[in-house]
Amino acid sequence: MIRNQSGSVLVALVFTLPVILTVAIAAVVISQILVAKSQSEELCRKEIVRSQKLVKKGSVELMKLNRKATLARSRVAAARARLAAALASGLPPAIATAKLQLHKARIYQEVIHNSQIAILYAYNASLKLQQINLTQQLQQRASTASLAEQRIELRKIPPQSRSPNYIPYSDHKKRHCFNATWTLNLQPVVVQWALQFLKLENSLKLSCGASQEFQIKEKDFHLFFAKDKCL
Repeated sequence: MIRNQSGSVLVALVFTLPVILTVAIAAVVISQILVAKSQSEELCRKEIVRSQKLVKKGSVELMKLNRKATLARSRVAAARARLAAALASGLPPAIATAKLQLHKARIYQEVIHNSQIAILYAYNASLKLQQINLTQQLQQRASTASLAEQRIELRKIPPQSRSPNYIPYSDHKKRHCFNATWTLNLQPVVVQWALQFLKLENSLKLSCGASQEFQIKEKDFHLFFAKDKCL
């Protein structure tokens, strides 16, 4: 009787042991994959949020110059009108004074223009470095990585002015939708035989994205975080 029971237990072990081993291996493999997936996604989210904060900060700085930009345009327009009147009068002193005023107005406008360009250049350069940094970090974990271009895009009014006002486009959210896609290489994470044993692919395609919306009433930008990729 005891021998029969021992034999039954042995037979049961022979049949159940492969199942137990498979479940155990699967649990370990899935756990390792989830950890690697979570780490790379967290890295992506953190860096893309940093980029969005740069966009917000740069946009706010540009928009704060709008009052001075408007003043610069008004000064130039007024100086041109005075010069036109002086030229019509034909009086040399009036013409000389009007030309000097126009020159001063243009200098002020150029100062505002240079400030605007400096802000755009500095923040877009920082965004480019941020993009390169994230790409390199993802490539350390992935076989391929692709990021959408990240830069500040604001509407210029009037578009041809040397000192335009910068305001958000109506599709600001779409223009500042930053996406990253990468293929996570599972071979460094999980041994090859385990992947083959469980009949799993060698890689995993992942993505993350974020954007921001401009709230007109609040006059502020709000981060919009996408579940995977923003549209």
